[in-house]
Amino acid sequence: MLVHVAMNEDLTCTYKKGEISALAIDGVIQVQIKSDQSTDPPPFALKLYDPHQHIASADCTAEISTVIPSKPSSPRSSNSSSASPPHNTGVSPPSSPSSSPSHSFRIQVPWTDRYHPAVRYRCTPALRPVPIRVQSRVRVNASGTCRVALQVSSNPANGADLTDLTVSTFVPPEVEGATLRTSPAGGVWNAARRNVLWCISRLGVGEKFQLQAQFEMGDAWRRSVGAGEGKHSTEKQEQYTLPHFPVLVRCHCMHEQLSDLEMEVDEIESEEESGNTGAGFSSSPQAPCLAMKLARRFRISHREK
Repeated sequence: MLVHVAMNEDLTCTYKKGEISALAIDGVIQVQIKSDQSTDPPPFALKLYDPHQHIASADCTAEISTVIPSKPSSPRSSNSSSASPPHNTGVSPPSSPSSSPSHSFRIQVPWTDRYHPAVRYRCTPALRPVPIRVQSRVRVNASGTCRVALQVSSNPANGADLTDLTVSTFVPPEVEGATLRTSPAGGVWNAARRNVLWCISRLGVGEKFQLQAQFEMGDAWRRSVGAGEGKHSTEKQEQYTLPHFPVLVRCHCMHEQLSDLEMEVDEIESEEESGNTGAGFSSSPQAPCLAMKLARRFRISHREK
């Protein structure tokens, strides 16, 4: 029986003046079993291994999974199918899987063409990978022209390219967004959201991408600093706080993960063997010839305030 497993991790982080102020990594494991058979497949065990204690909590979804109580350490079953993560982003390479799983779940899913969420987990605050770095610089000249320079960098330690990047720059009210000019071309001004959006298909490991936007400052700003009125104007502008352009970057990284979580699927023990009669186990026959096909990815939502 082939079990398709999809592992998705979401990194949400906020930086202020280049320093991290908030970070969370949440994950979900989804499963799917394909077959032409009319009867539902037997249940199986999904075992999670956490060699570097990256997982703070893991919870089952009531629809298809239940927790298997912890048992004393025992060798892995020869009938199990497992997968260990490749080199990770900003974290230590994984060690060999431990002999005892950190979390175990009984999974019962129908034959289906869609994935079912089985386990949701949250990583510890100590896990702080840095897949991308975002830097910005703002300049306003004496004539009221505002230039914003952005640089998005991919960490050289990333295990794969970043894909489907969207870079949103939010424009403050004192700036005339409709006067936008971008380099390279392609930035789109959204008047309703007051942001400029760039779409980048791919950013290679260790690569950098630079964006520039140019605007004209609004009439209120020009009146307040006397733009174009000589030396007196320059002195006022030096005292003026530069406009602030928050940035939001979203992207994906396929075939990679942020934590060192490892997993396997295994035959589930019978009620008599487990000693947990009535704890969600069924009398279905054991899962035959289990195999697992694992797909990984992580997503990033990186905000610079």
